[in-house]
Amino acid sequence: MVEHHLAPIRVRDDPGKDNPAPYREPVELACFSKSRAHGTTYDKSMLKQYLRPSVPFDLSVGYSTFVDRDRGVQRPALLDPIFGALRHANVLEKELACADVVTWRGNFAKLLATPWNTRDPWHMECERVDGVLVLNVLEPTQLLEKERKKDKQGREAKMCYWGFSFEERCVGGAGAYGEPIDCANCFCAVVRAGVGAHRLVLGG
Repeated sequence: MVEHHLAPIRVRDDPGKDNPAPYREPVELACFSKSRAHGTTYDKSMLKQYLRPSVPFDLSVGYSTFVDRDRGVQRPALLDPIFGALRHANVLEKELACADVVTWRGNFAKLLATPWNTRDPWHMECERVDGVLVLNVLEPTQLLEKERKKDKQGREAKMCYWGFSFEERCVGGAGAYGEPIDCANCFCAVVRAGVGAHRLVLGG
């Protein structure tokens, strides 16, 4: 039997000076780059400069050559690059000594959005290492089955591509679509953040 819980949550429209929002501004600690050709490298090789795009433009351009991962296969996003980036920046021990949670930014966003998203299930794995919670999200079987049945030429699939398309257009990437957009190519930052009293290290 599966139990479903909605957390009691109060949303403040205006926190005010006496009731500040419990979110701390992220501070970048380290970074890394990921590419299909070179894997993970602890540098800024995949960091691109913003180039103001000419608008309007069609976000669906390039979809036919888009290189995506197989979203019908369960594949946990390993947190090794986060720890590797902190180690490369010589701040691993210092930051983990102060952290409560280490995870990907998208995983934490999924947690925060749960009270409003009652449609999409998710499965969370948690390991406690020296007092630090290491979180990872796995796609449940029913979501993977939904991905397998999704029409790759349908609107929903194209909408998932639009985010990649928008990013590339804003940095003049992929030869301004002269080359295929590859979801495996990205730049990631590792930041220190916080929610309330909880100290977070997030990668993404």
